[in-house]
Amino acid sequence: MSELNFDIARSAIAERVSASSLEHCEATAATAELLAKVYGVDSHGAYLAGLLHDWAREDASAYLIRRAQEIGVPVGPVEMAVPYLLHADVGAYELGARFAGISPTVLEAIRRHTLGAVSMSELDMVIYIADMIEPGRRYEGATHLRSLVGDVTLFELYASSYQMSFCQLIRERKHLHPTTVDAWNAIVDAMPEQWIQVS
Repeated sequence: MSELNFDIARSAIAERVSASSLEHCEATAATAELLAKVYGVDSHGAYLAGLLHDWAREDASAYLIRRAQEIGVPVGPVEMAVPYLLHADVGAYELGARFAGISPTVLEAIRRHTLGAVSMSELDMVIYIADMIEPGRRYEGATHLRSLVGDVTLFELYASSYQMSFCQLIRERKHLHPTTVDAWNAIVDAMPEQWIQVS
């Protein structure tokens, strides 16, 4: 469990992001805490990861690229085309350097909230989902995902959320990061026979 105080964390993120982004971070934190309680995950860590997940989201593209290269995060053609994809890795690294009290599991959940990963912990899944379904999200399908909370397993909810995001990228003809493809393939390999489908 992380030892970082919520008030300190909120003050720190408030200094870095716009009012609208802060509202999103707070809503993601509250949603993550709720999901954690529903699915038996560390609610303290979930709230903290949700609150801080977009630490580097508003950093300039050039900075994200340079910083990622400095800390050893691979920067390939997709990252060069869509630098904001680096904000999760850069944010997790900088949070770990600034706050000694943040647990590695919280940092990992922050690192994985954008692209996902082949092997997602329960906390990783909670943050990924919370970022997608917090009340401020108004995209088509968000209400459906919210309706699944508590009625399906955490993995099924994550898989449905990832499927929706994956399909949206394809519909909008956006770049697919290699990690996104690998994460989706891992979901397909792990999905149960009777799997909830996104409507």
